[in-house]
Amino acid sequence: LLFTTPFCVPCKMVQIPALERLQQEMGERLQVIQIDACERPEDADRWGVLSAPTTFILDGSGTTRSVNHGVADYPQLKRQILTVSG
Repeated sequence: LLFTTPFCVPCKMVQIPALERLQQEMGERLQVIQIDACERPEDADRWGVLSAPTTFILDGSGTTRSVNHGVADYPQLKRQILTVSG
């Protein structure tokens, strides 16, 4: 679950490409949901998002397993996802 904004440069330069790379590698085992915090501020508030990017790693039942406030690079995201997915 990625909270981003249209003007978030780190989102466009680092976070989204890292998630796209992981999506390509993992295929259907990984679902990336991107939410524009400007268009959906109520969702950002509900999840406690204060800045973009904020990335939540959820397990199969929807439980939050990791939260990255700010940029998380490819290696960090991969470690977190593999910890959840085995």
